[in-house]
Amino acid sequence: IAELGRRGLVDVAKIRALNMPDETPEGTPNWYLGDYQGDNANFGMIFAAHMELAAQAIACNAAPIITLQSSFSTSQLSCAFANIPKAYHLAVSHVGPESNITTPASKDVQDFATTQRWFAQQIVDSLVKPLLVDDPAAPGTKIIDNTIIYWCSEIGDGQYHNLASADYPSSYHPDPMPWIRQYIPLVTIGGGGSLKTGRIVRNEVDRPATDLYLTLAQAMGAPLLSFGDSTGVVQEVLA
Repeated sequence: IAELGRRGLVDVAKIRALNMPDETPEGTPNWYLGDYQGDNANFGMIFAAHMELAAQAIACNAAPIITLQSSFSTSQLSCAFANIPKAYHLAVSHVGPESNITTPASKDVQDFATTQRWFAQQIVDSLVKPLLVDDPAAPGTKIIDNTIIYWCSEIGDGQYHNLASADYPSSYHPDPMPWIRQYIPLVTIGGGGSLKTGRIVRNEVDRPATDLYLTLAQAMGAPLLSFGDSTGVVQEVLA
């Protein structure tokens, strides 16, 4: 981060000045409050710094695989960074009815879409764009051509805490019905022509996420025959 600060990409002094508490007023570890509670005006800058650092690590071949988690599902961080001054967990992602096809989307659901679009734009600006440069290890290509970015969530819908597709019974949520099936969103970027991008792929039957992991491994040249509980490669994704 210090190097990024010297290059003028982030304000390191502001990051160091956060001084968020390590404990709650009751003396318990501050995992729920702190940086992920309330209006942290530096969140966008810190998130961008992490992605820019990841991009530089990839460009320098210092880290072939990087994992970055921007927040967590029960974070009460204010979404003011996306001009939505509401707590992310209960007021933005935990709203409805977004799964009833007979009910118009509420304003709260539009707020959730706005925050997700903000995250998508940050990925483009701070991670994808820095990789749109010549790859010194592969002349004639860009670094993004030899990189796969995998963007995912741990649940399919914040209101219903679902991990797999399901038709919700009327006893769980009020009528009117029907409820549409929901899926965990999985997004891939890059791949240098090894992946078919720019489209949405839906399967007729549920498949484990490990099928996609197996597919990404093969797209990157790793000859794996299986990955965890995978059932096979997602052929619709491979170019």
